[in-house]
Amino acid sequence: MILKNLSNCISNFNKLNGGFMNTIRTYYENTKLSELSAQVIDCGEDENGSYVVCDKTIFHPQGGGQPDDQGIIECAASLYKVQKLSIPKEGPDVIKHYIEGRIDVGSAVTMKIDLEARWLFARLHSAGHLLSNAAGLISENLDGCQGNHFPNQSFVRFQGVLPSDLQSFKKELEEKVNELVKKDIPVSNRFDSNPRKIQFGDLREYPCGGTHVSSSSEIGDITIRRIKKEKDLLKVSYDVKL
Repeated sequence: MILKNLSNCISNFNKLNGGFMNTIRTYYENTKLSELSAQVIDCGEDENGSYVVCDKTIFHPQGGGQPDDQGIIECAASLYKVQKLSIPKEGPDVIKHYIEGRIDVGSAVTMKIDLEARWLFARLHSAGHLLSNAAGLISENLDGCQGNHFPNQSFVRFQGVLPSDLQSFKKELEEKVNELVKKDIPVSNRFDSNPRKIQFGDLREYPCGGTHVSSSSEIGDITIRRIKKEKDLLKVSYDVKL
């Protein structure tokens, strides 16, 4: 009981003194990291259920067209499935991990993600960026402006001067993006902006908060499923090889 009361006091102190404490997002540096030790710095309940905030996290929250990571948090031999992740409006540098049960502030935890799912999300996200680069190489008047990188529903929307012959453009775009895949172009992160920016080699960079491969060859073959005009935008739907 004393430990639980102390945990509540620390949690309330954190919130009263400048809001939530920040969460370091380790997935920005290492997409393939599957396990991480961390410490709980806040816990509580809100409209979404019971949550914990840790000093650092391996879990990527849904955003930027990428799904929540899947996995568990282990604490004192107990396992807690992470059911949802969120970034609160009052703390944009914080990630809440929603679980069934409670883990007290100060507890040491081990986070484990489903690396197979994470890697698919990263490949799909990187493929969307590379499609934007490929389209820009074909026509500098085309630029990716919106994307969704969920499995089986990935797409990029383009703005600018749209091609008149969609099927010819579809073929050319698929050839160009897979040409870039095979070139094994390294991916770099630039953290002097918020959100950070992602860049393949010296191609056009884009702001992004998601996870990515380290080079274009890791994406694998990209297939364009469909291409269509939506008012003054072009929607390109795609998949990566499983």
